[in-house]
Amino acid sequence: MHTPLNAQEMPLHKVFSDDFLFTIPSVQRPYSWITEQAGELLDDLLEFIEHHGITEKNIEQIPEPYFLGSIVLVKGEKPEAEVLDGQQRLTTLTILLSALRSYLPEEYANEIDELIVQRGSRIRKIEDTYRLRLRKKDNDFFKKYIQERDGITKLTKQTPVKTDSQALIRDNALYYLERFNDLDESTLTTLPSVIATLCYMVIVSTPNF
Repeated sequence: MHTPLNAQEMPLHKVFSDDFLFTIPSVQRPYSWITEQAGELLDDLLEFIEHHGITEKNIEQIPEPYFLGSIVLVKGEKPEAEVLDGQQRLTTLTILLSALRSYLPEEYANEIDELIVQRGSRIRKIEDTYRLRLRKKDNDFFKKYIQERDGITKLTKQTPVKTDSQALIRDNALYYLERFNDLDESTLTTLPSVIATLCYMVIVSTPNF
């Protein structure tokens, strides 16, 4: 029987929402983007903002979105989704959002936090769930230093790592924090809105492997 492929175009605030819980299967290669690639992602976003003269006030009038390419998932009706293609972008975007969360005032940080973590419920005894789970070897490091609130502020160039991927996660996070020092406040406060509402991905999903 033919397995249907479903392709949907959606903004990043829908990608990083309760509709999806991403897991990187252990068969996937590890995270491998170097700072040059992480830098290209940020440069492209900054160029998009500059080209359209985007500010927080005019963001709703921007006619065209910025495409971040496609990701391929194994996903059924439930939010749980295995990432077959797109790990590098999902991980790097989470690192970028984490860096912005730690850099910007609380009113921005709280909203950025919602893109990184699915909030639980104290009264329903449901724990917080992070929207992206990396391979087993790297997930605890990623959770501690990137996904947890203020975790990124504990990172230094000397933070010990156990894998090459952890070193790249550390280096890219520190790189973003350093780059933010050179950006003006208006650009920095516009960036999360651009990422959440104007950055689109094509989500290709199939119900089985």
